[in-house]
Amino acid sequence: MALNEDIEMNHALRLAISGALFAATACPAFAQTEPVETAAPAPRIDSSALARAQMRFSRAFALSSRFESSANAQGYANANWRGEFIANLMKLDDQELARVAATSDFAEAAYLARSGVLATASGAQAKSLGTNASDLVYVPINPCRILDTRQGSGNTILAGTTTTYVYSATNPGAGACAVANAIPGGAFVPAAEAVNVTIDETGITGFPAGAFLAIFPQAGALGSSFMNFGPSQIIANAGVISINQSNGQFSVKASATANVIIDVFGVFIPPQATALECLDTTKVTGTIAGSGNLTLLGAACPATYSPTGGGCFGGAGNSRSLEEATFNVNGQWFCRWQDFSGASYELASSTHCCRIPGR
Repeated sequence: MALNEDIEMNHALRLAISGALFAATACPAFAQTEPVETAAPAPRIDSSALARAQMRFSRAFALSSRFESSANAQGYANANWRGEFIANLMKLDDQELARVAATSDFAEAAYLARSGVLATASGAQAKSLGTNASDLVYVPINPCRILDTRQGSGNTILAGTTTTYVYSATNPGAGACAVANAIPGGAFVPAAEAVNVTIDETGITGFPAGAFLAIFPQAGALGSSFMNFGPSQIIANAGVISINQSNGQFSVKASATANVIIDVFGVFIPPQATALECLDTTKVTGTIAGSGNLTLLGAACPATYSPTGGGCFGGAGNSRSLEEATFNVNGQWFCRWQDFSGASYELASSTHCCRIPGR
């Protein structure tokens, strides 16, 4: 990730997860610190795609925080509303997102977010994050803990050291957090994770305020700090961290000794080329009268599918002919027969429909 992109996003993401989602206190005012470290080249992650994902998440999370009091007043005390709301916001295009932002009532905002997803279902991911070729797709998961260095002896991160962890549940203090199980398509490494990071400095003293915590892909170069902290503080910060996709690892470095807790509530996965997903609609049947004509329309394609062809069944023979087979103006497969035998006969039509399933 380019340093200037990381700095810009960290400014945008100085947001503390409220008690409705995680129990943590708010962040103090952010003072930018820019640690620099020489390291091996970072694994290949499209930095512009990550920056767009970070900015989209920042906007979605800020909106969820704005509606928190309205949601609580309307009885949405369970933290699940926030995860669903953010997930829907992440799929909206700019126009739909602006409609949500324009209201002050959470119930209306939640309705607009859900209906906006349905309205743009076929192209939602591309509209929310850009091109299908390089941009990341946000997938919400049930919030779970992947790191808590307070658990067990010797896990506290020492000043100036770089410690490496994995993106899922095998770190110190982790709970049942099988992140891979929430990723469509199974076990592969996400490009980034949406996280809440808490620093617990209870009982740790002897350093001035303004210490920094940096989180970056394992084997990558340090960028700007993820958050700043001081002695005896307990503070939290929400943001997006990137992962080394070759091994699923990320690194943490603190300028002062610290206990770090990381909870994950969403992942960003790269786009994936997928085969067309196709189906044939249920056959529409009809009986042609002897020496007569018959026209049948195949059923319309279901939502998110596009018509690509169709079939006319039972029409060819010495005593009857298929006169026309094409799409009508509504995208249904159009079949027209003529009979020369003088006997009735059952015929059928079906529309062939395809879509790119994506994620």
